[in-house]
Amino acid sequence: MAGPLGYVVPDAATESSAASRWGHRWIFDLTPDGPDATVVTETYDCSRAPEDERSSIDNGNIWVESMTKTLEPLDEFCAG
Repeated sequence: MAGPLGYVVPDAATESSAASRWGHRWIFDLTPDGPDATVVTETYDCSRAPEDERSSIDNGNIWVESMTKTLEPLDEFCAG
């Protein structure tokens, strides 16, 4: 399978006291790379977040280290 697999974080439920969310997305894009390999690209999209919130998370760049740590075990598992 190739293409993006995404999860859109929905707004808080109507009856919830939680603050409304921004519709940010975690996306895993799967691209075939030969008969036995797939390149996985993880993206965090916060483009719908308010500007002050995007600034507070450096437009999502604060997640890069954690995203790398997520993909490394996946690579080890698949290669193993």
